[in-house]
Amino acid sequence: MKWDLLTNGDLLKAAEEAMFAVMVTADKSIFHQQNNQLRRIGLVVVSTNYRPALERSVEAILAAISRISPGSFESVIIAGADRRPRQR
Repeated sequence: MKWDLLTNGDLLKAAEEAMFAVMVTADKSIFHQQNNQLRRIGLVVVSTNYRPALERSVEAILAAISRISPGSFESVIIAGADRRPRQR
């Protein structure tokens, strides 16, 4: 499957059909774009897609994943995500 070609609604549907229980995303607008209450998948929304910050926050992300239930959302605020090196 070419997951990168799917939009939010189609991506969630495909993930559910593939029996995923949770999806982790950095798309903060997904809260407003999708009604997750009728879904079988839970969503964990992280505050950044900056890899070094995510790597430092693995425990918090895993904790959110362990708490999530079908049809629910949980946000994980990643500390230090704004500390990206400056581009020259």
